Amino acid sequence: WRESDGSCHTSHYESRGFNNTRFNPKNVAIGCRQCNYFLEGNKEKLRAYLVSRYSEEEIAEVSILSRIPKTFTVFDLGVIAKHYQNKFQAIAKTKGLIL
Repeated sequence: WRESDGSCHTSHYESRGFNNTRFNPKNVAIGCRQCNYFLEGNKEKLRAYLVSRYSEEEIAEVSILSRIPKTFTVFDLGVIAKHYQNKFQAIAKTKGLIL
């Protein structure tokens, strides 16, 4: 799933267009550019991976949640951004990428 330059993509099982599951960690997995761009996320393999990682019931719930409309406020997006900035900082620190 890694590109020759070491990069990778975030593949979403349910489209990023569905706000209710856009930032749900159970809706994403690491993937390669080929699958993400040219195979539309390779949904069958992505689903199989997510079910093995979580469960059939949890992935079915993600699918249901994706169809429930959600509108983010500026505050909501700020909270989400801060959450993922903190996660990134913690991972980067454990990998020795931040001094």
